[in-house]
Amino acid sequence: MLEVIDLLFAEGNPGGIKYVLKELGICGDTMRLPLVNVSEGTAKRIYQALADAEVVNL
Repeated sequence: MLEVIDLLFAEGNPGGIKYVLKELGICGDTMRLPLVNVSEGTAKRIYQALADAEVVNL
């Protein structure tokens, strides 16, 4: 889980956290400027880390 925690803050808060909550079906990841969503590359890394931790299914 340490990898997931590190990735949550890789591009600043709350982008990573909102992405994880979206993947868990808790809420969407829509944000208003000046906040932005995580990049596609970071999103893939977060998803893979969640899958490795068996939080989501691939």
